[in-house]
Amino acid sequence: MECEKMVYHYSDLQKCAKQIKTINLTVKHKNEHFSSASHVKEVQGFCFNTTQDWNFLYEHSIVEDYFKAAYDFKNHTKKELDTMLKHCYQNLAYEINSILTDWKSGELNVLYD
Repeated sequence: MECEKMVYHYSDLQKCAKQIKTINLTVKHKNEHFSSASHVKEVQGFCFNTTQDWNFLYEHSIVEDYFKAAYDFKNHTKKELDTMLKHCYQNLAYEINSILTDWKSGELNVLYD
């Protein structure tokens, strides 16, 4: 019995990549991380809703960890929060790149529309 390959729409992947690029990696003050974390959470939700890829689920993700830390920013240093933000960005970008890599290797299908 052969497993069905995941199917993505190329335009959806482009939309996700565009949304990921809207994440600002520069936060001037530590207390501004909550706003940044909220935006990252929205981007991750957009990518999940657009692709239905489980790797973009919020629960138990690095984005959830960052969001909780940003909410409780007084217990974290700015450097810690900056690092978490950077990791969130890298993780979201990695997921999109992984989908494209898997497509090129034939592990999943991408439809042009």
